[in-house]
Amino acid sequence: MEIYIRHLYKTCLQESAYIKLIKKYASKLEYDILIVFDLRIKDYGNYIFDSKKKLHSIKISPNKCGFTDEGVKLDDGAEKYHLISTTIHEIYHALQYEELGREFWNKKYGCATEITHPDTADFFSKCEIDARAYENKNLLQAVEYYSRCVEE
Repeated sequence: MEIYIRHLYKTCLQESAYIKLIKKYASKLEYDILIVFDLRIKDYGNYIFDSKKKLHSIKISPNKCGFTDEGVKLDDGAEKYHLISTTIHEIYHALQYEELGREFWNKKYGCATEITHPDTADFFSKCEIDARAYENKNLLQAVEYYSRCVEE
């Protein structure tokens, strides 16, 4: 598995420490992973699998992770937490995809079938809930690991 990162300069993260963090949480991935910090996306992060390139593609929003909803810039500590949290959340989606394959997108994994709005229903899918639980369970450990890597 290879790791590719684009536009990290748009964040407060230190490259070598961030790569170590990705390697730790993505170590079980078979396919390559691309993480792009993209100002155009509206959510914290977005995951897709490019089946032609056999590539996990993750986009993370520096805006959403670095500013409040009112447009106030977060301090580097808060931004770091958002960026790491989003990273491990989206990596978990990549792990889910490798385990489930195309079933990852199957609606049978939905938990809120009475929600008709597709974007909202996706928010409550089993895969999304599991990824949020994983993110919450591992966030402090991930931030501590990243911080140790920065000090090395």
